[in-house]
Amino acid sequence: MLDSESINHAVTCTNKSSRSGKLDTQLHTACAFVRQNHILTGYSYSNTSNAASLLWHALHALPSPSNHTNWAGFYVLDPSRAAAGKKPQLILGPFQGKVACQIIAFGRGVCGVAAQTAETQIVPDVDLFPGHIACDGASKSEIVVPIVVDGKVRILELALGTDGEVVRQADHLFYFQVVAIIDIDCAVADGFDETDKHYLEELAKLMAETCDW
Repeated sequence: MLDSESINHAVTCTNKSSRSGKLDTQLHTACAFVRQNHILTGYSYSNTSNAASLLWHALHALPSPSNHTNWAGFYVLDPSRAAAGKKPQLILGPFQGKVACQIIAFGRGVCGVAAQTAETQIVPDVDLFPGHIACDGASKSEIVVPIVVDGKVRILELALGTDGEVVRQADHLFYFQVVAIIDIDCAVADGFDETDKHYLEELAKLMAETCDW
């Protein structure tokens, strides 16, 4: 069984390799403990908690700009909204960093856009992103990666009233089967690139496969 000592040792060892090598090592470390937990419980909260810690320490072990990461964690789909047929929203999950916004509507801010489109968002300068939600004023750049179960799209055909309630079925609102998002902020501009995107999307696939969302 992979224990906390083994995980911390893997974080330390990554200092000896290239940036891509470090990220690859962290992905394999995440794979080990996430799959182990899946065998035991499949509980998503445990997996996202460990993954948030691993991301935080892995990024801080890298050179600039990665070591300027000031928030790393998850937002998850609010199941009560989906059950009630209301417009979906994200609620705060496990994270590392300062206190954060607890609720984010689909389509609002970087996280909401990633959730609504089911597409990774790389934002070099958050001040230039329309509707950016400034939970921490120190954040200058951001990357958000959606976690999509089975990689499939679930289409909900809804029409919403002015109060956000469902008033009738329609065919112009489409929501993807996003169950959570990975959100990472950096205290400097241009904090993330395609390398970060690649490894975080691999982590998102892993989380989608091994958690009981």
